[in-house]
Amino acid sequence: MFLRNWIVIIVLAAIGIGLGWYWFSIPTVPDGVTPQGEVDDAVTAIAALAGAVTTMGASVFGVLGKLNEYKKAKLEIAEKQMALDEKKKKLQEQ
Repeated sequence: MFLRNWIVIIVLAAIGIGLGWYWFSIPTVPDGVTPQGEVDDAVTAIAALAGAVTTMGASVFGVLGKLNEYKKAKLEIAEKQMALDEKKKKLQEQ
């Protein structure tokens, strides 16, 4: 899975922050003013917000996965340390 790489997680977070920043920087049209032109700011704003939420969600999911891996590795190390301590104790008793 590509979300196991910190670089991918950081890039997704940066893209999400950039899209969120773009969404906040889209100017609003004052009441009573009809925008002219073919640019549809509502669709652009929705797409930017959806992209920001999606990429930030993916980066958070990746970080949680990495934290899970670290916890699992920590438990495995503790388990191996206990087994080693038990072997040392048996050797000292003999």
